[in-house]
Amino acid sequence: MPCGTRASYWRGCRCLPCRVANAAYNAQIKRNTAYGRPTSDLVDAEPVRRHLRDLMAAGMGRRTIIAHTGLSTGHFSKLLGHGKAKPQKRVHAPTAARILTVRPDLAPSTPVDATGTRRRLQALVATGWPNAQIARRMGWADGNLAAILNGHRTSVLTRTATQVRELYDQMWDERPPVGAPSRRAAARARGRGWAPPAAWDDDKIDDPLAGPAGLVRPA
Repeated sequence: MPCGTRASYWRGCRCLPCRVANAAYNAQIKRNTAYGRPTSDLVDAEPVRRHLRDLMAAGMGRRTIIAHTGLSTGHFSKLLGHGKAKPQKRVHAPTAARILTVRPDLAPSTPVDATGTRRRLQALVATGWPNAQIARRMGWADGNLAAILNGHRTSVLTRTATQVRELYDQMWDERPPVGAPSRRAAARARGRGWAPPAAWDDDKIDDPLAGPAGLVRPA
């Protein structure tokens, strides 16, 4: 456990960086309490658990995953529910973020979480790109695109995720063609609360726990 974290402080380290980290945490809790904000940074562990399983499915061994995520052997087992323990239901947000940033070198046919792929396609529609034009540039049938856009697929192949990421990098700042199809696409995206590219940071768009910035969801 590296120094300079509250976790290290609670494990018994009393070096200056650990004391500072613990004091900062306690101060934040007090501020949250004073302003009526949540006092816990615990989040749902299920997306983290799915990601760990994706890493293992991609061929990463337990020791490699532990080394990359900074998890202890016991915490790794608790998250996955190994042995007699029930799967951990909640995990600290910084821990979740750290785990979700780990990306293996995946084979093209490996299934991965569809969150980032769906958000990128939705963002293109939000800028005014009609489904038909996106599907044409992907070489897909319209139905395949709609299934991902509407959240009917929870996973996609790595090759699909890579293809969408590359197309998104090309198109996110392109002007869509002017006309009624573009206006309808943008209106549909607004009605469904789909976030445009400006609402996503590159390091958050793939994170199931992250949300878009500055977007008000429809009632």
